[in-house]
Amino acid sequence: MMGVAGTGTRTVARLLARHLTASYIDVRDMAPDHREPFPGPLSRWLSERRRDGVFAVATCPALTRRHRDLLRSGDPGLYFIHLSAGRDLLVRRVRRLRDATAAALLEAQLAELEPLHDDEEGVVIDATATPAELVQRILAVVSALVPAPEHPDRPMVT
Repeated sequence: MMGVAGTGTRTVARLLARHLTASYIDVRDMAPDHREPFPGPLSRWLSERRRDGVFAVATCPALTRRHRDLLRSGDPGLYFIHLSAGRDLLVRRVRRLRDATAAALLEAQLAELEPLHDDEEGVVIDATATPAELVQRILAVVSALVPAPEHPDRPMVT
């Protein structure tokens, strides 16, 4: 799941993972390896889950096509869920945090963001609803992608 600050990726991904009984990780929680840049560790984590037949939901910025391509290089079947909302709403949400770092991060992320391209597997979800509503919308869109346990070779949701 990808999105800029204020879209709720972490909250929504945790709820989605719980609903799917899936493994969950946020790239921000991974132990930093200063010798290896993003997204290597996350790509490996996702590949390991697929190899083990475990559903996985991960959150990471994945703001640029280059980052998404690097993630897909470890697992070509990744499906990206991009939570998106208008700048004004995002600014209001981030201001509620009363965190100057988050506000600066939002501006930097908005400047860097490259929306999903037509040839990328994924969907853009309007993040203006509640987290529970967003999970239901995501499930409606990706239900065909979530494999039954007896079909671990089908795509995982990322």
